[in-house]
Amino acid sequence: MEKNLKEREGQLRQHKDLNDAFNVGMTAMAAAAQQTTPAEREKGYEEAVQALIKASEIGPTELAVWANLADAYMKLASTKTGAEFDAAAQKGLDAYGKAIALKPEDAATHNNYALALVQAKKIPDAQAELTKAAQLDPANAGKYYYNLGAVLTNANQSEAAVEAFQKAIAADPNYADAYYQYGVSLVSKASFGADGKVTPVPGTVEALQKYLALAPDGQFAQPAKDMLTTLGTSVDVSYKNPNAKETTTKKK
Repeated sequence: MEKNLKEREGQLRQHKDLNDAFNVGMTAMAAAAQQTTPAEREKGYEEAVQALIKASEIGPTELAVWANLADAYMKLASTKTGAEFDAAAQKGLDAYGKAIALKPEDAATHNNYALALVQAKKIPDAQAELTKAAQLDPANAGKYYYNLGAVLTNANQSEAAVEAFQKAIAADPNYADAYYQYGVSLVSKASFGADGKVTPVPGTVEALQKYLALAPDGQFAQPAKDMLTTLGTSVDVSYKNPNAKETTTKKK
């Protein structure tokens, strides 16, 4: 009985130490984000990393610890350049690897790992992780494919980005921002006549109009209207199926 009591006391003490270290790390990370100078943010993220490393040593099987340690490392990397950036980022990616190993079916972790891979400029790996997240969590596949589209857009892979935004829309037909980004990705494919007239590819106008129908006061509402004006189309918020046999577009 005495032996069991001592073991129980040790477990309780370990649990408290784990929570204390984790909370110190999370508090430091939140405080660092509020700092106004790079040096202060760097110091804060260093403190967060050290506290979360301690937490990972106490609780090596805690998913939340590894996931937040990875996040802290990536935030620390954002304050650095060159070899120091590479070193911090790699530690962040390694921590995400630990988190995924603990719960490989967690789509959110794959998504966050993918965004860290983007930060580390590992685009193909990021694509694979976002695709995995979408497969694991079909209910939120629209968000993951949207993130994939953004990653591919930033990597100047426009064709692949168009496909990703299409998948985001297919997964969530009411995902307003996905329609906007899909429309934007198609705008770059427009042709220009000798008279300067812009001819958008099929689906461009419809995507922008669908965005406005879903989010008339959304963050991209004005840019969407401006693009429709540039394309010579009035701002019509009614959605027109690009696959319909007959489509009409109002002109100014």
